[in-house]
Amino acid sequence: MTEHADRPMLEIPTEGLDYVLRVWVGQGQLIPLLAQSRIDAVDRRWSQQDLQKRADHVTFLRLLPEIQGLPVRLVDWLDLIPAQTVSERTVTGTPSGVTDWIATRRDHGWPPRAFSNREKARVGDALLVRTLRWVAAAVLRLRDSVSLPGSKADLPVAAQLDCLGRVLEATEGKPGPEPSKADLLAVRREGGPWRRVAAMARILFELRNPSQLAHALIQPELRPVFFHLGVLGVVLLALRDAGARVESIGILGSSTGRAQFKVTHNATVLDLWFEAGGLWQRYRTASPYRQLTSVLSGNNQSLSPDILLIDPANQALVVECKYSADSDYVGRHGLRQAAFYATELTSSLCRSADAYVVAPEEVARSVARVRTRSGVLGMARPSDLDSLIGDFLEERGHESAATASNE
Repeated sequence: MTEHADRPMLEIPTEGLDYVLRVWVGQGQLIPLLAQSRIDAVDRRWSQQDLQKRADHVTFLRLLPEIQGLPVRLVDWLDLIPAQTVSERTVTGTPSGVTDWIATRRDHGWPPRAFSNREKARVGDALLVRTLRWVAAAVLRLRDSVSLPGSKADLPVAAQLDCLGRVLEATEGKPGPEPSKADLLAVRREGGPWRRVAAMARILFELRNPSQLAHALIQPELRPVFFHLGVLGVVLLALRDAGARVESIGILGSSTGRAQFKVTHNATVLDLWFEAGGLWQRYRTASPYRQLTSVLSGNNQSLSPDILLIDPANQALVVECKYSADSDYVGRHGLRQAAFYATELTSSLCRSADAYVVAPEEVARSVARVRTRSGVLGMARPSDLDSLIGDFLEERGHESAATASNE
């Protein structure tokens, strides 16, 4: 799954990407997943820390227009927080002008041993204060974590950020739980800067939403892995549309050593792998590639098909993703990899293996395939996968029925 450095912005299957991120990638899983995925043909490898910094940086930049509209004086913030009158009960040893005599007699007898008082106080609106403190603390953490040119004092919003720091000092309590959608709607209705506070909270929420965070991280170096994830989403949607039941049995990532999904179609159970480097260990079978490269110096790992749908001992479907505008690279390298994957699988693990190179819609004009000794070898686009998956499952059904009748 690679792409050349001079690549244009080729199409990513957004429906599949949205589906896999929305349904199958949980909060907090996207950045570790991207850090584990193989992005072969770029000079830089993105660590989990790199990706988190990138997400923080993009989020902070998106917050800047909202921060610019915030007050720069503490007194302005305090004036914006409407006061509420609250009643607090206290107990003292002597009576006063706020003594509640009825409560005193009920609670402390007569003559009373102590005196119950009801004191009133004016405090800031609890929801507004809590939300403002949560947003202020999160924004200041982002400011401190991102790498920005110059000093913090050089930021165009330095005065607003300093004021948010003074707000945290002037208001009591720790930042509470993050506001709910209903809370943000109520805050937004207050108008003025509160609309910006609500907007900032929604932007901050995106750091934990995999689908929204993905859009902040999509850039040239990372587009190949998002193409890979999008193709996986297309495969999952095709399986669903074909009537298969898909269960998640492991987190996505190349280091899990097991299939990530169990697929049940009619009476057939298949494993679906995302970066299937661990399949040989999982199925306790020797990898021909590892056997061949064992004579070479260094640590030679097993090959890793991008996406693999397999019924061990029977049939497999390999999808090799190639995100590049270079048709020679896609055809020469992609087909070479796919053909070897099929050969390796059929040498010791499956009776047959179909293998397709999947390229962006702008690169492959249509689907093409030939039959080989291992199975079907083909070139396809993401939009072709729905029918290819359907054909594969239908063929598996025919073979299962034929096997059952022979028995």
